Amino acid sequence: MSLKRKMILSLVVGIVLLTISIAWPKSNYLSGYKPREPQGSVTTSTPVSPTPASKPHWVAAKGEVAFPPQGIPILYYHSIANLPGNELGVPPAQFDAQMQYLHTQGYTTISLDQLYAALTKGAKVPRKPILLTFDDGYPDNYSVALSILERYGYTATFFVVTSYMQPRQGMLTWPELSAMSDYGMTIGSHTVHHLNLSKLPLAQQSAELSQSKAEIQRHLGFATPYFCYPYGGYDPATLQMLRQTGYKLAVTTDSGVVEPGDNVLRLKRIYVNGLKNLAAFKAKLAQLTQQAQRLQEMYQQGYAAFFQHKYADAIGLENAVLAQDSGSAQAYNVKGIAQCYAGQFSAGMANIDKALAINPDYGYARFNKALAYELYGQYANALNWYNRDLQIENYVWSYYGIAAIYGRKADVANTVKYLKLAINLDPEVKQVARTEADFAPVHNSSLFQALLQ
Repeated sequence: MSLKRKMILSLVVGIVLLTISIAWPKSNYLSGYKPREPQGSVTTSTPVSPTPASKPHWVAAKGEVAFPPQGIPILYYHSIANLPGNELGVPPAQFDAQMQYLHTQGYTTISLDQLYAALTKGAKVPRKPILLTFDDGYPDNYSVALSILERYGYTATFFVVTSYMQPRQGMLTWPELSAMSDYGMTIGSHTVHHLNLSKLPLAQQSAELSQSKAEIQRHLGFATPYFCYPYGGYDPATLQMLRQTGYKLAVTTDSGVVEPGDNVLRLKRIYVNGLKNLAAFKAKLAQLTQQAQRLQEMYQQGYAAFFQHKYADAIGLENAVLAQDSGSAQAYNVKGIAQCYAGQFSAGMANIDKALAINPDYGYARFNKALAYELYGQYANALNWYNRDLQIENYVWSYYGIAAIYGRKADVANTVKYLKLAINLDPEVKQVARTEADFAPVHNSSLFQALLQ
């Protein structure tokens, strides 16, 4: 796509990019771009520059954002009670003060459903979202915490150990959990026996996941898709079994906030220590959210440099992000595609693969892998990865990429098929396609011309 076409498309959609200080990438849902075919040898020449279709990466609308620049914190508690010397117990007055602070700071609680939609579908969230979670199923979660949460209009998720729910265990009861669910609270699984899954045989791991889920469904009438790892323990097999058992999101004990590109089965949280005062609570929340925002601003600078064809700058900025956060799928992804456009195909693909190792379902990385293959003329691989992206997201530029490859092959039927799917998602694609060089071999086809009318 030429620079002229990029500018035309930008005018047609009537949107300009916001400044880097507030820009936020919404995975690849709002960052479509298409390469032209490389000139000369596809294995040795420097690829042409990308020409992005400029769309917003961070858009305010009705008090909501695509993803907040400070990330999304998930706080986790255990008991809301006075437990002298025990950090798992947050005194009720202290918990109330924390909720009051969050409320005065403009934080809005969101559900795990909303968080999942934001991470996987680009759904908008409030400007300052936060999640509150409680582990284990202490009885005071119902008798104390619930009324305080309601006072501030907050909701929370309660991860329960199902064997603890038996009579005379001194923990939450099934009727209490049912009432909490009716109040709008989310109930998730914390296994059957609260064992470290990473230390269990596979069969026992599987039983802990499936039986706890079944118990929740039997008593509460729904199959929870949410899970919390006891002691934060898991291994690669655990992640696979979670998917097979029907869980779609899981939280860890790793410290940090949730950011775009994070693996939905390995989400970080912020531990609330009952022995720390309100000042320490405020400081910890501020430190983690401010650090996340600084790194995201740096990531965005690298992202912008890539779109300005400043590949060395983009690579350097993403390296700076990775030096402070080696688990940033976003940074590996943008570094990788920048390297591919800079003629460093092998190194670039290795970094995109690192992003996918962190989060196999990261749509933007799947798309960039397809894009890089297309850029270097490896069309079979490109088609495979565009289709793999479409397995998890209905993305206009993946359909367009497939259409462009078939266009180069003079395959009219498939070009029209996939271009129509792209146009159905975004009618402005028609204007791009009318002058796209990739479609020259099919341009005079009556089917192609009819589609663009």
